[in-house]
Amino acid sequence: MDHESLAAFDFDGTITRRDTLFHFLLTSFGSKRFYTALLYFLPRMLFMKAGIINSSKTKERLLGHFLTGFNSSEFDALCRDYALNHLPLIIRAKALEKIEWHINNGHIVTIVSASIYNWIEPWATSLKLATLSTKMEVRNGKLTGKFDGENCKGIEKVIQLKKHFPKINSYTVYAYGDSSGDDELLKFADSPHYRLFH
Repeated sequence: MDHESLAAFDFDGTITRRDTLFHFLLTSFGSKRFYTALLYFLPRMLFMKAGIINSSKTKERLLGHFLTGFNSSEFDALCRDYALNHLPLIIRAKALEKIEWHINNGHIVTIVSASIYNWIEPWATSLKLATLSTKMEVRNGKLTGKFDGENCKGIEKVIQLKKHFPKINSYTVYAYGDSSGDDELLKFADSPHYRLFH
């Protein structure tokens, strides 16, 4: 059956009340290891905030610090535990209501996020949502610490939507975002919504 409408939701800050990258690392690896790493990466993060260095590369290096060499099945299990036991605690109720509204109206609903696929997908699947997001590279059953493809941010969000939904130009597209990383997504949409759930 062809759908006539598609709703694309950013995840961090739009559906959730906080950044899931830091939340995942903190809950999965403990406060001592998390804050030690944060202190180590602080200078780089300050340069990133000032626009001097690339934010995607900083994010990749931070994740690589924790995940390089990690067994992929163990990583999946860690992400599933986070998605089902920690993630629900930071979901915005208003965002969830809007997701349910789209579902009840027969719309395709997808998350389009720069966060990592493995910790979004189990939660999204429980609601029958599609997930388009950044993926970690796996070789020989282990994480390399690098991204598999591009960081799903900015124009990459629109690229992924067009790739996975070839008929998207015939849909009415709703989009929900909360930051500059969603600008291209919101401009692409017929019905853009910025920080609607704040």
